Amino acid sequence: MYDARVPTAWRKILWESATIGFWFTELLERDSQFRSWVFGGRPDLFRMTGFLNPQGFLTAMRQEVGL
Repeated sequence: MYDARVPTAWRKILWESATIGFWFTELLERDSQFRSWVFGGRPDLFRMTGFLNPQGFLTAMRQEVGL
């Protein structure tokens, strides 16, 4: 953390990011997004390029609608 890098242990289980600052900013943005979905409802449209794992998202959507 002293050299502004994401700790190796974190990178093994979470997403890649250039520095700890960018990683934390992304964490706050993800938290904000999920809170808005939980308390404000899901959006009508999703930007697929914004997801860490778009394939997992598509699989979850298929399971929800029963395809």
